Amino acid sequence: MISKCEADNHYLKITPDPANTIVTFNGAAKSDNTYKFDVANHYRVEVVVAAETPRTYIFNVLKRFNKDIFYFRWSTNDVVSVINNPANNGGYSFAGYSWYLNDAANPETRSYLEVKSGDKVEVILTGEYNSEATGTIPISGVPTCPCMVGSSTQANIQAYPSILNTGEKVTIATENMSDVDLKGAEAGIISPLGSRITSIPLTGSKTEVKMPDAPGIYLLKVSTNSITREFKVILK
Repeated sequence: MISKCEADNHYLKITPDPANTIVTFNGAAKSDNTYKFDVANHYRVEVVVAAETPRTYIFNVLKRFNKDIFYFRWSTNDVVSVINNPANNGGYSFAGYSWYLNDAANPETRSYLEVKSGDKVEVILTGEYNSEATGTIPISGVPTCPCMVGSSTQANIQAYPSILNTGEKVTIATENMSDVDLKGAEAGIISPLGSRITSIPLTGSKTEVKMPDAPGIYLLKVSTNSITREFKVILK
């Protein structure tokens, strides 16, 4: 199973019959019989349904990195780079990069790649993920969702920091967007349970968004008339 790109949440949900049947995921029960995939990685999930005759199911799941792991820089050369700052990418530290350009392997092994308008870019990443809740988790050979490169005036959105204390503010910065692009643009805060808490309109090239007062992993979904980006925000 491969995760859907740009989805708000990634999870495996079991609905047993009868409803009070005990279900475990890798030996542990989960709230609402739901196993969440919060970190981009390869997963092997063993599901046991404790019916009269217990049944065991094995799910192999790949959660890919969304396109917001990329950052576009435009100068003498058009460059796409991987955001490799744990404070700005949700807690990841990368050490290995295997690039694919227009579906062909590229010899570049650094964190960035020269591209041109119309190119299709993917990269397979190796490194680790770290948070207070999970500790350090190895990341090995996890691909990004494919990204189509626009022109050197491509619209772009950033949100930072991605790890902060409850009640603090995240800054949303937009680049190369017209007034038409930003008309009706908003940032939505999605709770750890997947429900939308609130939406805040974007005001100009930078907007500060106050995050909730409860700790957890939230999703910040930024939508304009030209582009949509999702950012994972960890509140401590």
